[in-house]
Amino acid sequence: MRMAEEQTSDFETVYKKARRQVLRTEKKLQGAGIFHGWPLGQKNLDYPKNYEFMNRFAKDNAKGAPAAKEDSDDKIINSWELSRPWKGKYGNVHIVRNGDGKISKVFEPTLDPANTRLVMMARTSNARMESTMREAEEKGMKTLRKMISFFQWHCYYVDGSFLEDAKSGVTYHIRKGRPTLAYRKDRFLCALCLHPLAYYEGTWAGAMTPSDEAIAHLLMVRGDEKFFWRKANQIPLEDPRSGV
Repeated sequence: MRMAEEQTSDFETVYKKARRQVLRTEKKLQGAGIFHGWPLGQKNLDYPKNYEFMNRFAKDNAKGAPAAKEDSDDKIINSWELSRPWKGKYGNVHIVRNGDGKISKVFEPTLDPANTRLVMMARTSNARMESTMREAEEKGMKTLRKMISFFQWHCYYVDGSFLEDAKSGVTYHIRKGRPTLAYRKDRFLCALCLHPLAYYEGTWAGAMTPSDEAIAHLLMVRGDEKFFWRKANQIPLEDPRSGV
């Protein structure tokens, strides 16, 4: 009985600690509109030696928000990434409140869009290889096959994407392992990024397999578009996170 109580106590301690970390992360990302879902951190998987350059891109080039000093009362209350350069530099803007309640703005330079895309591609591949089971993805593909037409399945199987026309008149380009693109007639609207369960930070990889996430997007397009748009992060085309 005592052992069971100790195990329960240890579990509660770990759970409360993890929950506090999640709440801090939510406050930090509140209003940033980057991804939807539970942040899982980053996956680091070493590529073979002949792909060493991928390790460098996956591990060394991506930057996050500046960490506050332990003895500082400064708090990041909002953050967002600039889609256009400011004074010739791309980067993130952080709104910081210090211990006296004064609000200030901090600019954090980052990589240019082309290199940002390359970093995200490398890190996404990195996360997928370590976290996604082939059997689970195969099962997801079989399920998706039953939900779409033969032509849509042909497109998905060959190209990794397919088009779905919604009742609203919006056409959705549902892509494997990338945000869904939304069009109305000949006009691009935005990329819709939504990970139903969780995601790996700085990547397009979610906790679910790519085909399972494609199924989730498809069901929301068919069942409740407003919910999809409300929950998904709407990313402009020029933003590297759009996956274009």
